[in-house]
Amino acid sequence: MQRHCGTKAFLSIIGHLQRHTAERPTLRIELLLKLFFGHLVPAQNLIQKVEDEKRFCERTLETFDQIEHHVKSVTSGKKLTGVHYWLITLRYGQHSYKAVRTWCEETLEILKKSDEMTGEKK
Repeated sequence: MQRHCGTKAFLSIIGHLQRHTAERPTLRIELLLKLFFGHLVPAQNLIQKVEDEKRFCERTLETFDQIEHHVKSVTSGKKLTGVHYWLITLRYGQHSYKAVRTWCEETLEILKKSDEMTGEKK
């Protein structure tokens, strides 16, 4: 028998998060919603979605690396205003997508172990 977080406790946590993050934009990621209700679907469906997300992150990181290389090669030895600001914002994207890729790897491990434990057929 699985135990789920009580509604009152869950709402309390949500309220705390809303107060804490009120000044930040709301993060709405469809994959997280699907994972939150993951117990309602076959694990293999979720595994596929997380693998897709990981591949997307890897392709995006490759693109960012190409952009960084291009910016550095085009601006090398030149004193152009703003170049370091371009690279700062690019690095933010690189760090963000690397973090999501790492999260995908961790999530896949958990989902695959869960899939094996429940004996779900693929």
